[in-house]
Amino acid sequence: EPNMTRSRTASLAIVALLVMALVAGCSSDSSSDGSSASTCADLQNLATQVRGLTDVDLISEGTNGITDQIDAIKAAWEQVESSSDEQFSTQLDDLKTSLEGLSETLSGASGSGQPLSEIIGQVESDVTAISAAFTDLTTSAEQELGDCDLSAPSGS
Repeated sequence: EPNMTRSRTASLAIVALLVMALVAGCSSDSSSDGSSASTCADLQNLATQVRGLTDVDLISEGTNGITDQIDAIKAAWEQVESSSDEQFSTQLDDLKTSLEGLSETLSGASGSGQPLSEIIGQVESDVTAISAAFTDLTTSAEQELGDCDLSAPSGS
């Protein structure tokens, strides 16, 4: 039991660090208007949902907590896709693909009964892919929208 708790705690720490790296540096300084304001709000919500991966308590929620957060990220992703009118379609597709990779890793482990400690390397790889995809989306959003702050929580 102590080794399993230590392993889960280490796994949570690794996932949290990777997600924090994912959202670091995703900001600019002013606000947006017009149709880009809706896209910006949706992007901010997506950033909030991605940050939510760090709030998952792997000890009490296990991989189900990560899966639930992935579902929340996918819902936010769909809203951005809708409001951006294909403006960021390549970046959104890359993010979706990376989210699906993490979902498949977790689903495969769940189906085979593997503990998180045995798949943490693949989870790290999947989270790194999510980070890269989200960073690309953030960069594109900042270039296209210029004044959309993705570092602030949605609604502030």
